[in-house]
Amino acid sequence: MATLLRISRIFQQLQVPTQWNILPFSCYFHSQGVTFSELMYRKSMQCISLSCIDKGLLPGSQNQQVRYYAARRGKREKMKATKKSQKKEVVKKEFVPYHIKMAMKNIVIKPRRENVDHWLKTPPIDDVWRAKFYKKKIYSVMEAIEMHRETHHPTILNEPEAILSSTIELDMRMPKKNRYLDNFTGTIKLPYELKMDNNKKKVLVFCKDSEDQTGALKAGAFMAGSSGVIKQIQTGELTVQDFDHVVAHIDMLAELGTIRGLLKKSFPNRNKGNLGTDIVPLVELFVQGVDYKSNKDEHELDFGWVDVPIGRLNMETNELQQNLFTVLNQVETHKPKGVAAPFITRVLLFSEPSQEKFVIPHWEYLEGYKDPNTLKSEEVTLEQQTEEDDDTDTDEVEHTRVAS
Repeated sequence: MATLLRISRIFQQLQVPTQWNILPFSCYFHSQGVTFSELMYRKSMQCISLSCIDKGLLPGSQNQQVRYYAARRGKREKMKATKKSQKKEVVKKEFVPYHIKMAMKNIVIKPRRENVDHWLKTPPIDDVWRAKFYKKKIYSVMEAIEMHRETHHPTILNEPEAILSSTIELDMRMPKKNRYLDNFTGTIKLPYELKMDNNKKKVLVFCKDSEDQTGALKAGAFMAGSSGVIKQIQTGELTVQDFDHVVAHIDMLAELGTIRGLLKKSFPNRNKGNLGTDIVPLVELFVQGVDYKSNKDEHELDFGWVDVPIGRLNMETNELQQNLFTVLNQVETHKPKGVAAPFITRVLLFSEPSQEKFVIPHWEYLEGYKDPNTLKSEEVTLEQQTEEDDDTDTDEVEHTRVAS
């Protein structure tokens, strides 16, 4: 009886409804062979659990904090096994040689333009010769400039102030086999300034010193500042399309890290030459300098070229030669390390709208380069015999590339 009273008090404290009273059910369970103590225990646990759920003290309530325990070790292993079985099988692709891959795409691999096997290196004997058997004649820089001036005379093309450009052909091979140099870009300041017809380039400058900001604006920068300019880029007032180049002082490098993703390839770097301590010369380099970019042949992966303007035809010949010397040595700096072969293979001068291109002796302007056309006496006699024996009558074919 004391046990029943204690349970009744618990029910009263928990405010158990009257329909859960234990007394009406005691006789029924006693008749089924269940002792009174077992009945009290079962019923009390049932009533207490239901009451606790109503009061939010056991799982089932929305306010109850639920704890999750780690699964058994065996269950984890089963889950890992199922994940592995669900993974897609990676199919290994078979290696296909380059020439077969190009043949499948119906692409014909052409021989390199400057290394054709049947070209003879010895100069022709007569004044008239078949161009298919010989390389292009090499002219001095002075001769090439004078010939372009003649074609651009007012009585012919009437372009006496046309831009004189150079096509620099490159060997893009890397030290490792089947590896080739990626396209590169750069800016070079010519000794004698070349004024282009297009709009002035926009240079954005990041610097803290007020004197550097004033000097940058005088040098031709369209905007110079520090944190204020960074905020304009973060908010979208300034975008990459609004400027051509970025120049920054070393002190601003830490703050510029917040907009590295927005600047993308324009982010300042010492290798690019747009990061330093002297701001004014850097601004003059990118405002007055000439931009250049390398190109790669789609089919000849080891063949590339750079088209760089060196001046105008109305400039002095000596000035054009100095600009050409600077351009060639600047392009030579992009040569891959560890490559023994010459990086620059051939240089041509052209001036639009004329389609003529004249080959010049580039080895005279570069250190470590030799004339590739010099032959030994044995090779000269061998090629002369080959020339005399050749009686084929085929049409003259010469592949040239029109500058884009």
